[in-house]
Amino acid sequence: MEQGKKGQIVKDILLTLVVLGILTAVAVVAPNAILALGLLVRKKKYTKRQITRALSHLKDKKILGIGNDGRGNTVIKLTDQGKAKIIRYKLEDMVLNKPKRWDQKWRIVIFDIPEKFRVNRNTLSQKLKALGFYQMQKSAWLWPYPVEDEVTFLKEVYEIRPFVSLVTADRIEGEWRYLKHFGLSKI
Repeated sequence: MEQGKKGQIVKDILLTLVVLGILTAVAVVAPNAILALGLLVRKKKYTKRQITRALSHLKDKKILGIGNDGRGNTVIKLTDQGKAKIIRYKLEDMVLNKPKRWDQKWRIVIFDIPEKFRVNRNTLSQKLKALGFYQMQKSAWLWPYPVEDEVTFLKEVYEIRPFVSLVTADRIEGEWRYLKHFGLSKI
């Protein structure tokens, strides 16, 4: 089902439900969920049938739990598999902010990740590169704008928190090459 438009419907439904707060394992009672999913019908021009089919698919794949609370209300809950899928979507969609004005500070992600976490280390490096970080050394990556929340998220997702640090610096030796790389200047 996760091909093209069908996959996009699934993604939109899950991200809409996250906005409602079910990522924190709080169940959403149907009227709120239906209102939110109704927005998808109006915004994205999905039909009610497409959303119903996608919800059924998510339930069959055990990404969502859909049931009754005993008082006649339908309850939608995100399963652990669903949480993992949301995290993947958030990783895919992650972009770094580039404020109009540079605060003239450098953010350096440094790490010393043990060999037994090699896959996590390599995945982190690939993600930093994809996000636009500049590789200063094998385990030192540079970005000129605030990025604390994003780095914290990556450390948690890749389960490498104790091995990764974020440094904020006012000056770096030989920074002319970094200024040139990012198209910045110090005034």
